[in-house]
Amino acid sequence: MRNIFLVFVFLLFVMNVEASSDLQMAQKKSPSQEPHFTSPLIFKSGEEYEITKIDITTIPNINSLKIAVKGIKLGDKKEQVTKLLGHPDEINEMGIYFYKEASNPLFAIVFDSENTVRRIVLFPQFSKYVMGNTKKLLSHQIATDEELRYFLLGIEDDKIKAPTGRVTFRYLKEGFEFTYFKMGNDIEDFMFFLKYPAKIR
Repeated sequence: MRNIFLVFVFLLFVMNVEASSDLQMAQKKSPSQEPHFTSPLIFKSGEEYEITKIDITTIPNINSLKIAVKGIKLGDKKEQVTKLLGHPDEINEMGIYFYKEASNPLFAIVFDSENTVRRIVLFPQFSKYVMGNTKKLLSHQIATDEELRYFLLGIEDDKIKAPTGRVTFRYLKEGFEFTYFKMGNDIEDFMFFLKYPAKIR
């Protein structure tokens, strides 16, 4: 079961990469109530907010380039990842690093061909290490509660429902993406991606 889950994650990643290359940056619609996160006008990588130490939903104009996960940010090199986090608990055939707790994945690091961090995938189990409304960003609630989603993030740029029933929400300018899948009362899956904002891809 664990291997099936990991294969699904990798296939999702590959499909997302292919789809994102064809996407043009969408014009974000403005909800009636101004969200905590507003589209950043300037992409700055000099600022850094550690997600385990601060509620990132309180930071104006936040985007994925400003967020660190256990000290790791988009654009970091593989050597820096292993230096800060140690050897991963699992490396799959695509070279994705998985860091776990009691066999449950907390987050995953995806590298590009130059061994640079291209994506960071956060799993619901990681929510115990964050605070405030950031916990809600890492739960299925952000996908199922429209009012909460619009309040924290605004209206998504893109919403795609796959034939399997998995729903993907994309915030292109902020570099946020999350997917949600539910089957019956027993199977529920959620992942939150930090990826490069559309403006600098």
